[in-house]
Amino acid sequence: MISQSAYHENCGKVSMPTKRDDDIKLLESVLDEDLELTEEEQIMFDGLLDFLKGSPSRSLSKKQRNKLQASYDRSHPEYENLYSSGKVPKGKDIPTPPVLQNLPKFPPGRRS
Repeated sequence: MISQSAYHENCGKVSMPTKRDDDIKLLESVLDEDLELTEEEQIMFDGLLDFLKGSPSRSLSKKQRNKLQASYDRSHPEYENLYSSGKVPKGKDIPTPPVLQNLPKFPPGRRS
């Protein structure tokens, strides 16, 4: 059976993730992975993580969050250019048709 005090503590509370929780997760993922962080970024992100963990009512400012997100996105691009990275095979070369070989190299000039 649940005690009265335990019931009142948990009654009606829904735990929703906050910006602060998201900031902490992102900071931890940036610091845990082998990202190419500058020494300045490493020190700054360590300080921000200590700051957030030390004060439960604080969260990152927009500018701090943007800097953190930019550092994360630098090493986690949304897409990968498969052709440029050489993962997609190049198609076979075909000769230029004769009708396209006689085209002018530049567009015609203006007529007066």
